[in-house]
Amino acid sequence: VPVSQISLVNTLNAKEHWKIGEALAPLREEGVLLIGSGMSYHGFFQKLPRGVSMATASKSFDNYLSGALLELTGAKREEALCDWEKGQYARVS
Repeated sequence: VPVSQISLVNTLNAKEHWKIGEALAPLREEGVLLIGSGMSYHGFFQKLPRGVSMATASKSFDNYLSGALLELTGAKREEALCDWEKGQYARVS
């Protein structure tokens, strides 16, 4: 089974990653299985505001991403995901 790995673009520009996804999307129609891995939240050693737990911050950011993926479509979804830094505690992630 052929396998290929793709890493994050070194600029971490969300729009560039969106374009990579658009380029790969037609492969689904050819029966190619695309698997993404990793975590959306990496801020385990970041300083959080007083009274905010890591679990709370992580869940908040996860809710932002889930809302964008499950509740939005088209250009609105793209905008929300490419502007991920607007999610609460995004910069901690």
